[in-house]
Amino acid sequence: MAGAEVTVSAPAHGRSSTAPTEVANPVVTGPVTHGLVGNETHDYPFASTDPAWLSSHGYVQEEFFVSGTASCYETPRLQTGTVIESGNPYNTRMIVRRPLDRDKSNGVVVVEWLNASSGYEIDSTWAATSYEAYIRAGATWVGLSLQNNVVQQLRAWSPHRYGALNVEPLPGSSCPASADTPLTPGNVKVNNLAYDILSQVGQALRQPAGVDPLHGLARTTLIATGASQSAARLIPYVNSVHPMARVYDGFFLAIPIFDHVIRRDRAFDRLGTPVFKVMSEWDLTVGTVESNDQPDGRTLRTWQIAGAPHTTYQNVQYRIPNNARDDLAPITFCTGLPPDAEPISLIPSRYVFAAAAQHLIQWIRKGTPPPTAPRISTVPGTTDITRDQYGNALGGIRLSQHEVATATNDATGCSTYGWHRPLDQATLATLYPSHRAYVAQVVRVTQRNVRAGYLLQPDARTTILEAEQSRIGS
Repeated sequence: MAGAEVTVSAPAHGRSSTAPTEVANPVVTGPVTHGLVGNETHDYPFASTDPAWLSSHGYVQEEFFVSGTASCYETPRLQTGTVIESGNPYNTRMIVRRPLDRDKSNGVVVVEWLNASSGYEIDSTWAATSYEAYIRAGATWVGLSLQNNVVQQLRAWSPHRYGALNVEPLPGSSCPASADTPLTPGNVKVNNLAYDILSQVGQALRQPAGVDPLHGLARTTLIATGASQSAARLIPYVNSVHPMARVYDGFFLAIPIFDHVIRRDRAFDRLGTPVFKVMSEWDLTVGTVESNDQPDGRTLRTWQIAGAPHTTYQNVQYRIPNNARDDLAPITFCTGLPPDAEPISLIPSRYVFAAAAQHLIQWIRKGTPPPTAPRISTVPGTTDITRDQYGNALGGIRLSQHEVATATNDATGCSTYGWHRPLDQATLATLYPSHRAYVAQVVRVTQRNVRAGYLLQPDARTTILEAEQSRIGS
């Protein structure tokens, strides 16, 4: 089918929808019935969000199986790819979290490449950044299993539920053998069927043929996302496969690592597909200078959040009970922290992610480009971050929790968590002689971030309320 001209449904932003390769519509089965979430037999969707909590917010979670035959690709860096081989059968799963009330849906469908860094799947953009924003906006979230190592874990975790899943090419195939090639700065390719499966699932969501996973919800804007390793693995899809498939209206790359340079040539630019990268402070230290410093353009934005850790406090708080429920290893932190420091930088990067996501939607739908943002300050030509007298990073998007500092929040130590250490009382008294003075600074910085477009009003209100309830400067 490679090379055939087909027409897919027109994206809401009005770009040309004629694609140079046909994207198959897979077979969708479900919703798959399950027992009580947390039961001993593991007869429920892995990486579940508590159904009662979702219901209390007007949402429902369902799981579907997706099957078909897929191609593998050669994905040369910053170039359009080519099909290596077609016809490899696959069977995987997706989780859908959607509004129960059709009138509450905003028509946005976000498809997340579930993160595989821990050897089991983590719904990272949902957990760490945006579930509050998704629900507040009425967006639908879809989690997709794409990598062999986590599919094998699923099969072992619940053989009766997931035993038939497979995302590997047939024996003797010309496709590279596995998706589990180590992720390194020079190697972020996915060497299996993942890219075509991602395209096909997007097609099934956009134009369901048979089972409709969205039960008739509007679907005007289709966004692909991934966090960390998944964002890095999405880069070759964006650069090499998207120009062939053109299923997604935009890409949201959360905390991407290693080589995350996006094509800027004329052919890619003509596609008009927005790409938004939002980076934590830690990401810069493992990224390439070229990636970290890549300039914004007509279809590219990069935001960098000063003080933000790669693995956030919200992510950890979300995962701790889920790991216990699903019989997974507990989360452990590093040792050897600075004196009086505690694990995890406390900068709430999810607020910036929420603002970026809203900008991306308007960029796709109305062609309104998001604001640019200052980059985190580094020593020229390196990934070394420059810091102020308290050890906090300079530059970048500076939330009040960072700019109006009450602690050192260093996101580069303690593995991906970073650490925080409260400033001593003498320093706090010098910086904020009264509680009113502290709150006034928080209000000023927060309002400035709202005006700049880096913060939404609901999160600004929460920020100011927390400052008012604090004892800083009292």
